[in-house]
Amino acid sequence: MSGNQNQLTVFLLVIVVALTANCKEPKNPLFSINADVCSHYNAADATIVKLTDQYYPPDHHMVRDSDNKYGAAWAEFLAFKYDISLHVFERSIKGDAFEDFLATGRGGASVYYPSCLEPYKKKKLISIRDDIEDVYGKSVSTLSYGCGKTDYLEALPEDMLGGRNSVYTLDAKKEDAITWYGNNLGFKNKLNFTENKDMLDRAAGGRYYLQVQQGNASAKEAARNVKKQVLKTVQNNGFYTNFMHWNDEYKNSKDSLIKGITIIEPLFDAIRSGFTESSRNSGLDYNEAIEYLYGREAIDSLIVTYFDNNSLEIDIWKSAKRNRDYSRIDTPITISSDKRILNGAMNIELTDRVPSAYIDKGELLLNVVLDFSKEHETIEVDLKGTDKITPIENNLVLSLEGQTSVYATNEAKFVLFRRKKDAKDYAVEVVEREQSFSEKYNLPNLEDGYDYFCGAIDKRRQSTLIEL
Repeated sequence: MSGNQNQLTVFLLVIVVALTANCKEPKNPLFSINADVCSHYNAADATIVKLTDQYYPPDHHMVRDSDNKYGAAWAEFLAFKYDISLHVFERSIKGDAFEDFLATGRGGASVYYPSCLEPYKKKKLISIRDDIEDVYGKSVSTLSYGCGKTDYLEALPEDMLGGRNSVYTLDAKKEDAITWYGNNLGFKNKLNFTENKDMLDRAAGGRYYLQVQQGNASAKEAARNVKKQVLKTVQNNGFYTNFMHWNDEYKNSKDSLIKGITIIEPLFDAIRSGFTESSRNSGLDYNEAIEYLYGREAIDSLIVTYFDNNSLEIDIWKSAKRNRDYSRIDTPITISSDKRILNGAMNIELTDRVPSAYIDKGELLLNVVLDFSKEHETIEVDLKGTDKITPIENNLVLSLEGQTSVYATNEAKFVLFRRKKDAKDYAVEVVEREQSFSEKYNLPNLEDGYDYFCGAIDKRRQSTLIEL
């Protein structure tokens, strides 16, 4: 190639680069608004979770020959009915039913370490965690200690952020449950949550079944206790958990057999009754709730900027506040700013970094997934997308059209339950799941001799259930 040809080639390349640059939409910052990180996911008033150890599908040898085979379906049925989050601490994957349960979204999972049966081994814990993550679809950073043996907590991997022991609050009249969720949120009693130990060795807020079985309380009395603790938690914006095995079945001191599945509904009813009409539960599971706490604490400052090309940028400065490894946290953190930052826009392009957005009265809520390896990051938000920014107060309501379809007021996932006519209330089974979000669920053929129920859960984690 001659020198003149080289010069011509370089000149043409410069022209192409200049034209390409001029085609890019210029970004001109018009105004900025300070933002806040919400105390709870989706700007909720509290985070309340029902806990258990181990998920047993109905055909598992531990439950298949007793009424406890209904335990998992019955608990999920009640979780849909009363709009309560579930969480399972698990040691092994016991079939597709567990994966399907997690994919629906009314419950989450993390590690149950079997320290009742064997000494702690890091390799064992990581193996359990890997198996759960394969079906859970997100990081696992919490665990439950088998038999309450917590002597190995100092040997846990640095990216394990929280752990549940076997301790719980006995009596709401004498003691407030441990519901601490950060400075001025919930009750910490005498614990010092600045220490890793208290984060990794945390008591449950209550154990409803043990109050009935060991404390000789009636189900009604134990439920009243739960309601009091939930009311306090909502008022103080805390984090409350209540633990009960779905297949609990023991005698009390009077030699009467207490079957857990027969008394579990008052527990769900009590939790729901602790919320007023205007208060909201975050909908997070236990694992997500602990990750949210760590992530929220890490944020030092925020600012949201509006650009004239109809986009936002969220600038976030953060730093680790605890001596743990934050790198695997993938639970979104809710950022709140004045909705005027939208400049009239009501659409958004949802992405892996900003998976959801809502309007809460005068506030814009953006759920953002952060990179905790960076002290500062900028997350871009396109306001020219096709996803609508909807009010978070939109209640999920189901309606039946004939015997063919169920309609939802919000896009939702659906579960179809059934129970033989005249069977015990708890004798429910899962018939079918619709794992894609939709406003319509087409029913399969409904057999005679059964009562059918449809549960639904929307993208905000609000759930409901109707009888068909």
